[in-house]
Amino acid sequence: MKKTKGEHPPPTASFYSSCTLTHSELTLHTPPQNIEDCCSMSALQCYRANLQVFNSQDRKMSKLIKSLNSHITVRGLDFCDSGAAEPNCTECHLHPKENANEFFNRLESFIQKAITRLTVD
Repeated sequence: MKKTKGEHPPPTASFYSSCTLTHSELTLHTPPQNIEDCCSMSALQCYRANLQVFNSQDRKMSKLIKSLNSHITVRGLDFCDSGAAEPNCTECHLHPKENANEFFNRLESFIQKAITRLTVD
């Protein structure tokens, strides 16, 4: 995957570890591990919304937020077939709350799914 000027590469596993160590007492609405393809964009919006509770002045967190807002990330996570029926996705506030460690583990898996898809396409 090429990096263009202004694009932020996906965060590494060490980034997620540093986030979870400092915020382990937080609980956040967390999408499930097995997100249906057509609900990936809804899950992305949920992850973005939950990240608002973190200090955006933190350089690593700021990079993560920018990365999740990147058009490359969006393209990599748009798994829905354009001819598919309207998805019935769970709203973010209805996802169960999990601790920050679980939240970041699931976010990492979610992003890895996008990276895999981008490298295969």
